[in-house]
Amino acid sequence: MSIYLYGNNFYEVVNTAVTWTEAFNAAAAKSYNGVNGHLVTVSSAGEQAFLTNLTKYAVSTGWDNQSIWLAASDASAEGVWKWVAGPEAGQQFWSGNATGAPTNGSFNAWITDYLQNENGDGGINGVWSNPTNTGSDYAFLDARYSSPSNWDDAYSSTSTAPATDAPIASASGIRNAYVIEYEAPSGARGNNWDNVNILPDGSVINLGANIANIDGINITGTGYAGNQTIYLSDALFTNSSNVWLNIWAGNSYGVDAVINYKIDASALTSIHSLGFNGPATGNDTLIGGTGTDNF
Repeated sequence: MSIYLYGNNFYEVVNTAVTWTEAFNAAAAKSYNGVNGHLVTVSSAGEQAFLTNLTKYAVSTGWDNQSIWLAASDASAEGVWKWVAGPEAGQQFWSGNATGAPTNGSFNAWITDYLQNENGDGGINGVWSNPTNTGSDYAFLDARYSSPSNWDDAYSSTSTAPATDAPIASASGIRNAYVIEYEAPSGARGNNWDNVNILPDGSVINLGANIANIDGINITGTGYAGNQTIYLSDALFTNSSNVWLNIWAGNSYGVDAVINYKIDASALTSIHSLGFNGPATGNDTLIGGTGTDNF
């Protein structure tokens, strides 16, 4: 299980190419820290940037080898694009195809020239087609495109049996990887974190309160250069001796990164382990607390 934190939500990457229906059903069957999952939705430019970076980092399959399904479809009515999972389920965010427009100012990241409702296409993983001639009813994010707009639509069979070795492109449409989103209520992200990953984005991360046990927070560098600040507090942990913070950056993931971290643990009585793994680039500071500072 590859779990990533963004905002108040957790995201699980499943790097297996499946149909949209398989991804939708599998995501709905999962839970993490007592929170039910759903196929990922995108409601802001920040979340879009995070998912694009996450897909580039953790996905190696799908239409362009870096593609994930989104919980968006116009299967019920052509050109009426709605979110079909999560808190946004039933909300329309786009009307029309390439010449369409967002509804009620809703966020979208379409490559509008590609929003053609086509019945087939070809790419680096072959040619797909739609034998039902119903067009392209399912949205996906294609991280091969560096533009902030990288959504496309495609056909994906609703009746194909699960087969992880099936072609990515075929007469059954396309297959993509997918991300499961776990949307916890504010301040209630669960109290047992096991190897949660954070992609550095320069923000200030306050991990919140009421976490009983953290067994690995991995801040993974992916070529990002900037600052990352993580605030810890005494109220954060029921058992603060079980705090493991691992900073992974640079060549340990095959890329160069200059990342500056400030771990503010002034109120903590102990930190079990605090380690930096990777090339000695950037500046890393532990403020207060006791324990091992391996920076």
